[in-house]
Amino acid sequence: MIINKTIRRLQSAPAHRQTELVATVSLLTDLLDHAAIGPDTPDIETLRNVAELALASAIEAERKQVESDRQLANLERLALTDALTGVLNRRGVEKVITRALSAARRYDEQGVLALIDLDGFKLVNDTYGHIVGDIVLKQVSRVLVENVRETDHVGRIGGDEFIVLLTRVPWEDGLNRARLLDKQLNSTAVNVDGWTIMLRASVGTQVYGSGDDGETLLSLADNAMYKAKEVRSDRSPPVSGR
Repeated sequence: MIINKTIRRLQSAPAHRQTELVATVSLLTDLLDHAAIGPDTPDIETLRNVAELALASAIEAERKQVESDRQLANLERLALTDALTGVLNRRGVEKVITRALSAARRYDEQGVLALIDLDGFKLVNDTYGHIVGDIVLKQVSRVLVENVRETDHVGRIGGDEFIVLLTRVPWEDGLNRARLLDKQLNSTAVNVDGWTIMLRASVGTQVYGSGDDGETLLSLADNAMYKAKEVRSDRSPPVSGR
């Protein structure tokens, strides 16, 4: 005779997702508790099936959430990207400028904004057509992207205007980098169907720091760009020939 003793039975079963073991289901039953044992009492196999269904449902929900997050991130990236060149569009440029100025205020950083306008680009479009013009814009983007750091940003803010945001750089170094970009652009040739088109660009630069705002920064860089264009107004237009 067993008095004041509890007899329990422990059953365990593995729960799988496909062929992978993902959990172990255990069922502890009090054999002397007749109220707990009856025809409707679930057995270990039933519990395992329920657990596997619950795990599969949770994993699928997580997968859908990850996929949804990925799609949202991709949509946001596309919304900030210029469809033709693959660099930032105006909205993307405004966003990175805001972020850079916020970092400048917080960490007392410096940087340089370069605003670039292609000289004689209308002549290229009028002479060779917009398809060739698009090729030129893509080449400009490649030159800029290939000559900046990963921490910098390149964008196209309209037509034939581009910006390069050189972040976290002392102003002297930033201006030197901008001069190198200017030199690189103005020594680049684009070859299309036997035609050679020399890039001509005017670059305006503006240093930014902890007390600047985006609108003023763009305006000052734009003014500097037009001054550079005036200095170079006597230059020959894009040189082309077969």
